[in-house]
Amino acid sequence: MASLSCTIGPFLALTTTALRSSSAVGVITTFLAYALGMGLVVGVVTVAVALARDSVAARLRRAMPYVTRAGGGLLVLAGLYVAYYGWFELRVFAGGSADDPVVGAATRVQAELVRLVESVGPGWTALVLGVLVAGVGALAWLRSRRGGRRGSEAPPR
Repeated sequence: MASLSCTIGPFLALTTTALRSSSAVGVITTFLAYALGMGLVVGVVTVAVALARDSVAARLRRAMPYVTRAGGGLLVLAGLYVAYYGWFELRVFAGGSADDPVVGAATRVQAELVRLVESVGPGWTALVLGVLVAGVGALAWLRSRRGGRRGSEAPPR
């Protein structure tokens, strides 16, 4: 639920754009691509957490104070940007200039990230995610085999 609530903004932006500029097939393709991408991300994270739960949980507990503070700082920065962007939109709607250094910089960073992801391509992205999942699965399998052998041996008398 948390991942879905975080992605509602991009989802609405993407689908609104698709509804305005695409045919029915384009809209359905956009919805399916988004669903597939979200399912892949949520699936990879779920499998990774399930397979590496003990070691990851121990490390996360030690890092949690820092992660909480860093996450809070990022939320404050994101909230400040969203508030600034809302003010920018109101200003533009009232007839003001659409040129803004902060919004322009954010748009350039976003465009560069999109260009990077597009240059890598969906095939390589899927391959990297698949290798990561396979690696975590292999590591978990090896750990369970080692742990299983120790637990199955009879105690010395």
